Amino acid sequence: MILLDTLLNDTDGYACLATVRMVHEYSQIPIILIASLTQSDNLKKKGFELGAVDYIYKPIDTEELKRRVNLHIELNTHKHALELIIQSRTRELEQTKKALLYSMAHLAETRDHPTGEHLSRIEHYTRLLASEVSRLFPESLPKEQIEIIAQSAVLHDIGKISTPDHILLKPSPLTIEETQIIQKHPLIGADSIRKTIMLLGENPLLSVAAEIAESHHERYDGSGYPYGLVGEEIPLSARIVSLADVYDALTSERPYKIAYSHEKALSIILRGDYRTKPAHFCPIVLQAFISISKNFKDFIQIP
Repeated sequence: MILLDTLLNDTDGYACLATVRMVHEYSQIPIILIASLTQSDNLKKKGFELGAVDYIYKPIDTEELKRRVNLHIELNTHKHALELIIQSRTRELEQTKKALLYSMAHLAETRDHPTGEHLSRIEHYTRLLASEVSRLFPESLPKEQIEIIAQSAVLHDIGKISTPDHILLKPSPLTIEETQIIQKHPLIGADSIRKTIMLLGENPLLSVAAEIAESHHERYDGSGYPYGLVGEEIPLSARIVSLADVYDALTSERPYKIAYSHEKALSIILRGDYRTKPAHFCPIVLQAFISISKNFKDFIQIP
């Protein structure tokens, strides 16, 4: 508790109040102003605007002062306790949201990634890329969006839950008909997430998850699916996850391929091969990947 006279010998009490409120350590401490009864209403208003919680007027009644001080100490204690409860509930809610996201994603992932590590890798790679994109191009991706994109990325393949096992796990090349079936999973996934939003209401994580699920197989040059979007028609979140997903596919063992080394995956992404071309990726995401590719290598080498 701070008691501050509005009429100090060497300075203006209101200026002192403003200075105190700018100091982080004192910003939440209740301040009671001591003022003259003749003080104007404008000055009283100014005191409250600067962060005072109450006024005591001269001549000071000692008993009233004690009551006011005790009241505001008690109120501040309750306020602090309530803030701690809110923070705790917020953390619990965020943990619940993330658990739900992982549960939904795991339903699809266990079909072709039985160890469950794919989700963790995609989230990690997406966070690395999004952080670097935000650092290099802050006007394109605000920092507060990084974690939303990273956590939402785990639902990118939720639509695969509708893909038959004989297609999803096929070790040989897919037929035209099988390819058409598997290429429906982005739309199925996005539709499922949007139906969840309709039931639960708007949610930033789910909204971003829907655009990622729908567009992470689009390619920057327009050769992707399901819509053949070009360039910035593709949401940035999906452009980021697209590269993360390709890198993980290259460095992971699949029914139809061995796991490639980081160096080979890097070469394929930057130089291309019979399936993958640099033109498939957003230039700013590709630049971010080049900048931090060593971090990807370090992660896949963790036992």
